[in-house]
Amino acid sequence: MKYVNNMSVLDRTIRIIAGSALIYLGLFYGDLTSYKTVNYLVALIGLFNVLAGSFSHCPLYTLADISSRKTQKNKE
Repeated sequence: MKYVNNMSVLDRTIRIIAGSALIYLGLFYGDLTSYKTVNYLVALIGLFNVLAGSFSHCPLYTLADISSRKTQKNKE
């Protein structure tokens, strides 16, 4: 499978900010839920978003054949 950047700058920025917030809520804000497992799951989802935004590649976008990145047409 080929690694392709499939996220726009806006998409990356939103994912990194939202992912960081989810990590904070899941790990450091203990009253989110009464279940530790749910808190860790929220943090894990946040980590996925931060990593996807950092690498500019979302595996779920690849599976769904979606790209938020604008492509340049070849000038011939």
